[in-house]
Amino acid sequence: MILEIAVGVEGFRNVSAATLRVLRELESARGPVYGSVLEAVWDGGDNVYPLLKRLTDRGWLVSERDRPPGRRRRLYRLTTEGRRATLELLAVYETAGP
Repeated sequence: MILEIAVGVEGFRNVSAATLRVLRELESARGPVYGSVLEAVWDGGDNVYPLLKRLTDRGWLVSERDRPPGRRRRLYRLTTEGRRATLELLAVYETAGP
């Protein structure tokens, strides 16, 4: 499902339900979230990482490397701007309904 958004969230007019699930997961987290956790709520195509890159490039997310023994993983968290925009998108989505 694609939700048409006509709000002041710059750069977002069409937002998929999968994108909203990822943003909701990030917004509700009490700290940084592993990409693999976000992948678990994503069902919008191949994988979630192109979306995470776009959100990072837009300034909505910051990412950092976590290097547990034997693995290289990335953690993501919303920026202040990303949290504001996410809350605005979620409010519009909840008003519009699924």
